[in-house]
Amino acid sequence: MIEIKKVAIDLLMRTQSARVLVAIAGIPGSGKSTFAENIAKELSLAGASSVVVPMDGFHYSKAQLDGMKDPAEAHRRRGAPFTFDAAALISLVSALKAHSTHSIFAPSFDHNLGDPTPQAIEIPSSTRFIILEGLYLHLSFSPWNELTFDERWFLLCDEDVAINRLVFRHVKTSVAKNEAEAIERILGSDMVNGRIVLENRVACDLEFEN
Repeated sequence: MIEIKKVAIDLLMRTQSARVLVAIAGIPGSGKSTFAENIAKELSLAGASSVVVPMDGFHYSKAQLDGMKDPAEAHRRRGAPFTFDAAALISLVSALKAHSTHSIFAPSFDHNLGDPTPQAIEIPSSTRFIILEGLYLHLSFSPWNELTFDERWFLLCDEDVAINRLVFRHVKTSVAKNEAEAIERILGSDMVNGRIVLENRVACDLEFEN
């Protein structure tokens, strides 16, 4: 089990910068979102300001997928690298690293609507720790390899554990009508994306078993 408090305190103790960008990646179902939120909570309890920015906010909208060369395939593979606005993510990270004197806003993802919500996450200029989490933050190929962070963390997760988590999530959020449909989607899309993550990731500063 990951000792969240220890991880957060260790991060706090070894970083002196006024702003620190931490990028957490892992395969689908590895627990990135929960891990990131828990780290942010512990940092806040220790008196360090923090904001979590999920990569999900950079999904192309359904309308944008409709405008792609093969809309049916784009919708079927939603969650693959080409269905994300990587350029917008790179632009946000660059702005965060520049540490402006005003708030910067990042998009979030509305799971009820199934689309991103622009400028939903405020990142005040005083924020010290910005924790980004998502599948493709550590990819080694263009344009994803233009992303630069202060620390890269990776969540290692057994594939069967990840699949079980995804089945529960997909049914709960109505992404799939039932377990059979969820498993079909997971094997045909989520785990395909997971292999992309595992086969094309750059070296990380820290790895955690989750």
